[in-house]
Amino acid sequence: MTAVFPSWSRITMTLIALSVSACSTVKTPSPADAPEEYGLGYAVTTATPFSRALVCMDQMLVDRKVDPIFITATPIPDYTENRGAAGYGAREMLLSAISRMTEKSAAVRYVAFDRSTPDIVALHSGHPNKAELRVPDFFVRGAITQINTSPFSKQTGWSTTVAASGETFQGGSTGVSGSLSLATVSLDLSIGLIKNYQLLPGVSSSNSFSVAKLGDSNELSLSFERVGAVLRSSESESKALSDGLRALVELGLIELTGKLYEIPYWECLAASMNADGKREAAADAYDRLSEEERDQFIRSYLVEQGYFTDGGNALQYISGLLKLRFELDMVGVPRLDKGLYIELVSR
Repeated sequence: MTAVFPSWSRITMTLIALSVSACSTVKTPSPADAPEEYGLGYAVTTATPFSRALVCMDQMLVDRKVDPIFITATPIPDYTENRGAAGYGAREMLLSAISRMTEKSAAVRYVAFDRSTPDIVALHSGHPNKAELRVPDFFVRGAITQINTSPFSKQTGWSTTVAASGETFQGGSTGVSGSLSLATVSLDLSIGLIKNYQLLPGVSSSNSFSVAKLGDSNELSLSFERVGAVLRSSESESKALSDGLRALVELGLIELTGKLYEIPYWECLAASMNADGKREAAADAYDRLSEEERDQFIRSYLVEQGYFTDGGNALQYISGLLKLRFELDMVGVPRLDKGLYIELVSR
């Protein structure tokens, strides 16, 4: 039996056909290509892997009927050699986290006395009810202590070439590559007593968080006697170190509060880790839904929960959807997205 192999001319024509087909279908990137989680064109709630644990902590504090504590915080500076790489908003992130964690319980009350805001201090001195000032009992102290901008990186790829064939085709090549790089930030937090400036032994938090940058690229090039063609495609996604810092602030607050009140805060951390697989299953289910099915799901949910009346107009629908988003602290696009679907299905 004689084996039949494709001729180089056939391979050449196949590559030419693929090139022409690819060029005819390529479109320039548009805002619609951005992942929906970024809510391009809309404001979205800043969230971390520990944001759901803050809500859990709030309910735990309610259930235990704890007495409120009054705290303040020193500035949380960046003491690393990469100063500013993770931003300078750590203390403001702490205030947001406290607010989220105490929405129902009001268990941790922050006293925002700060000599860097002399206008507020001056206004207080002239306020008729200034005697109501509650001096805090505790203070939070901390700093960004370590930043590693490249603790790990990896690249992989392959390429192949085709030699010239015939009088016209001069050769071609194709290749694929991908990369991963990490950056790490560390945060140390402690709690102390204002009455004697002493830090409480064991009531501290020291954690690191890594963020990733991913990238991939593809290339196809063909060369002919009088013309050549190159097709390139690349995509990258990266998280800022400030995203990691916010996660560490939320985790640190959960740790400090749990240790101070001596409550099982680790239960809330476990609940935020999708141990039961519900959130992963919900994510897979969302990907299988058509746009029509997604719209039907959220409309039915809004009607059932009283956010929207069946037969209402578009303004009422969007108003009800945004009300739901604000109540869940999940501000985002005025439609159902994966994050919202996961939250509703896995509750």
